[in-house]
Amino acid sequence: MNNNDKQLPNPNKPQVNVELPTEFGGRKIQQLDIQGHTTHPHADFNWHLLNQIGLPARVPDVLADLILWLAASTFIGSVGKLLIQLPGVIVIIGVVLIILFFLSIYVLNTASQASIRWSLVYRWILIFIGIGLGVR
Repeated sequence: MNNNDKQLPNPNKPQVNVELPTEFGGRKIQQLDIQGHTTHPHADFNWHLLNQIGLPARVPDVLADLILWLAASTFIGSVGKLLIQLPGVIVIIGVVLIILFFLSIYVLNTASQASIRWSLVYRWILIFIGIGLGVR
C-alpha cells in the first residue's frame, strides 16, 4: 500500500480539531470526525430525556429547579383537589399517573448512570412534597 492508496477524509462529515499535549511537553492538534447521525432511532429521545432529568451543575440552577418542581406540583395538587369532585376526572388522573409510572420505569431502565436514577428519585420526592402541600 503506497501513499496514493490512503483514503481521503469525507468532506461532508463534521470534524473538530482537538489540541493535545505531547510526550515532551509540546502541543499537537488532532482532527477527529464527529458522527453526523445516530443509527438507533430512539437514541436522540433517550439523550434529551436523560439530559432533562439530570440535576444541574450549579447551585443557583439547582435551587431554581427545586422551586420550579415544588411550585408546579403544588399547583397541580391544588387544581387536582378541586377537579377531583367532577365526574370522570378520577379516570383521567388514573391514566396520567399510569403513564407517568411507566415513563419512570423506562427512564430507570434507560439510565446507565446512577446519578440519573437518583435525580429521578429526587424529582419524585419533590412532586410528592408539592402535591402534599397543594392538597392541604
